Amino acid sequence: MLAARALLSMLLLATASVSADDAADIRAFTSTYDRAYRTGDAKAIDALLAADYRTVVEGAVKDRATALTEFAAMDHDAISAMASTIDRVHVEGDLAVAVGRIDWTKGAEHGGEHFTLVLRREAGRWKAVDEHVSDVAKETTH
Repeated sequence: MLAARALLSMLLLATASVSADDAADIRAFTSTYDRAYRTGDAKAIDALLAADYRTVVEGAVKDRATALTEFAAMDHDAISAMASTIDRVHVEGDLAVAVGRIDWTKGAEHGGEHFTLVLRREAGRWKAVDEHVSDVAKETTH
């Protein structure tokens, strides 16, 4: 019985450290994604997206090719700041989900969006598979 408890404790510790590493990797992925998006690095964005990537932005579903075309057409020089804050990360094997918020500044405009990002580990690297982005609700006063 004591040996079984010791083995269980070791397995839990091993699992916890892998999860912590995976969570750190997901946070690093979003930082790299933000930097590539802000600077207009199409090659980096292309490398971060899975072949079957799709996104939902403002209710519109876009496949990988459409998302990359729209990314290339954007005025990235106008984006002066962009950062994601991850509230939650869930990892199960080679799939991960990150939930958080993106805050950005573009000229005099400031905005925020909520996001859900689904990632899949491919050949040891995380790739974005699905992404959903929606505007943060504007606060109203009554």
